[in-house]
Amino acid sequence: MKPFHASIFLALMLLFVKTTHAAQIQLSGSDPNLVAVEFSGEIKPADFDALRRLIEPRLSTNNSFRWFLLNSNGGDVATAMKIGRYIRTLEFDTSINSNARCLSSCVLIFAAGLNRNTTKNNIGIHRPFGTSVGSVSREDATKNYREMTTRIYDYFNEMNIPRSLPEMMLRIPPEEMKMLTFDESVQFGLIGKDPVAQERDDSANAKFYGLTRLEYLARRKRALNMCDFLSPNFDKCYEAILNGRR
Repeated sequence: MKPFHASIFLALMLLFVKTTHAAQIQLSGSDPNLVAVEFSGEIKPADFDALRRLIEPRLSTNNSFRWFLLNSNGGDVATAMKIGRYIRTLEFDTSINSNARCLSSCVLIFAAGLNRNTTKNNIGIHRPFGTSVGSVSREDATKNYREMTTRIYDYFNEMNIPRSLPEMMLRIPPEEMKMLTFDESVQFGLIGKDPVAQERDDSANAKFYGLTRLEYLARRKRALNMCDFLSPNFDKCYEAILNGRR
């Protein structure tokens, strides 16, 4: 698999610039090579079925690019995990554009992308919380908390996210919000490519270019350092280095 095209990423980031308070799930364009989903607003239990009904008619082996663009302050945790597992199975990439935010349970969906992209400090985390009201016994509260933390750790482990992220998330009281810096998001494994997906790609690409794994990794590193990702000539530059022409 070759690296995703900068031009497509930038076009999508410019396309989805509106912010909405009502939950919306919509597709963009009719290109059979691209399935681009915009998810905006509060995450609600009905969203999973609505998402499936919307995108499944568009899914095919011809979809070279599958994007899930997020702009959400969070919502139902169980639904966020359900959507996250679903789009991970379908190998979607996730993005947050420069005029959007991904807060609270939205981060669970964002973490499910094979490639995860954002351009600003627009990811916010805190400890998930229940929606019930009224008195709760100490035993029930303890049981609920431990079950919740187990689900959070298990989910991020499925997404190959380091344990340090849920550890930080669970330290932030639910009435507060910690906005992650870009560097923190990178350190927590939220920005970039899923390590298992990267391993698969590296193996396939080394064979494609006729290189050993060490040779491929060295050329790939050189290409990413030398080629301007935002340039329209990125692909040509990248291919030239990987093929040994530069």
